[in-house]
Amino acid sequence: MEEALTDLQSWLESLPAVEVSYYAIFDSKTGQVTGIYPEYAARDIEHKILIDKEIAESVFDGRTTSHSYIVDLTTASLEFIEVQTLTKIDDVLHRIVDKKWSTVVDNDVFLTYDRANKTLTFELSIKYNGTRAVKNVTSKRVHWNGSTEMLFLITSYNDPNGLFYTASATIDSLIENKKVLFDVELPVHFSVYTRRIFKNYVIEEL
Repeated sequence: MEEALTDLQSWLESLPAVEVSYYAIFDSKTGQVTGIYPEYAARDIEHKILIDKEIAESVFDGRTTSHSYIVDLTTASLEFIEVQTLTKIDDVLHRIVDKKWSTVVDNDVFLTYDRANKTLTFELSIKYNGTRAVKNVTSKRVHWNGSTEMLFLITSYNDPNGLFYTASATIDSLIENKKVLFDVELPVHFSVYTRRIFKNYVIEEL
């Protein structure tokens, strides 16, 4: 009996390993991945793309989720994205530092006041698919859950009570776009306050 079991084990070990292929199932309009399936379960599904075994295993093991990936519909390739939900807003007003006094290089939100043209521009870093290039920073694929509004108070210098202008912008609206306010006349000295959503903000006057 023991010899028979040994022979069976040896026979099983001699069988060639079956390599399973995995597919990402995606929405044909948005590219959002809706599931990761082995080949036999994906045969009758139209919108799918072959993926690496490591990606499938990371989803099955819980290290990532299917929503961590998106299919680039122009190149038919799978990309990892960072999913962010911005819900924690600092209730304390935060004064945005002037670029002249800032030591931070990797800022997240940029404000630019052009005094000659009377424009105030709001931009996100390219890190978040915004329009502001930052040295040694590359763009990440970020999928924002919903729209989060940023509020900016342009006030007297160091005085949030002396309000000149109020401006707002949703984060979604700053993806690959900048927001420009026109006919903005500010005194020589002013401050900008916001309730912090991102970590680092900076303002520059041209």
